[in-house]
Amino acid sequence: MKHKITLRRILIRFLLMEILGAIILAGIVAFAGWSVLMHQLTHPADKTEQELDAWIKEAIADNKADLQTIPDGCDLILYEDGEILYSNCTKEEEETIRSIFEELSLPEERSYLQQIRSTRIYREYVIGTQVLQVSFLMEADYTSPDFQRNMIFATLAALVITQILWLLVTTGLTAGKISRELKKLSDASKEIAAQNLDFQVKRSNITEIDEVAQSFEIMKDQTRESLKTLWRSEKDRKKAMVELAHQIKTSLTVIRGNTDLLQETHLTDQQAEYVETMRKRESEIISYALQIVEDNKE
Repeated sequence: MKHKITLRRILIRFLLMEILGAIILAGIVAFAGWSVLMHQLTHPADKTEQELDAWIKEAIADNKADLQTIPDGCDLILYEDGEILYSNCTKEEEETIRSIFEELSLPEERSYLQQIRSTRIYREYVIGTQVLQVSFLMEADYTSPDFQRNMIFATLAALVITQILWLLVTTGLTAGKISRELKKLSDASKEIAAQNLDFQVKRSNITEIDEVAQSFEIMKDQTRESLKTLWRSEKDRKKAMVELAHQIKTSLTVIRGNTDLLQETHLTDQQAEYVETMRKRESEIISYALQIVEDNKE
């Protein structure tokens, strides 16, 4: 017999398994989401910087900025002789960029002047006779705007789906265990219903179900003993009835022999009628006795 466990403990285990599984699955979903997000669905934080460096390198080589291929995410102002030749900024952004570089001068050892304000980078380049002031963000962003909008929904949906699947798995495992133990009681009840009492009720390792199984075993044994007593009584009754029938038949055979002898004597009409009536009744009683013997055969 395996170590017994109560239904209460099974329920506690189920709840703990559900909670622990939920936490682990949430962690896996979060880690998987973060991993995919970092490697598949987001641009690196320095993507704009890399594109800008390549664009500036080409502009310096050509001694002219190609305004048709400005990297995405760059706010740019191009000056020549103090006049703005090109800008893709708002007036407010222009004032902000201009104010940052007003009191700064380009160091000799640097090819550009840089200021960092939080995650926004400000740079100033000299390209031939032109001065280029650029502003861009140094932070990762999503490759798809739709994913950015739906990221929270997608994460929550993944969490809900995994939690539902885990709940179905844990419920199925727990229900299967209880169902297998209950089947033992079902099999026992079918055996009793089929009047088969020569079997052993299977024990259960669930305390409450095992107690019911023990009750089934006691009920089965008591029923078997009661039936044995009943069967013995019935057997004795049948035996007594057969013996009684044989005794009646034997006595009637003797009486019939005597009536046969009477018929061979000189009888009055009334006496002959009496003897004939006796023979008829003898035949009826013998028929009843034979029927009793037939009905009480083993």
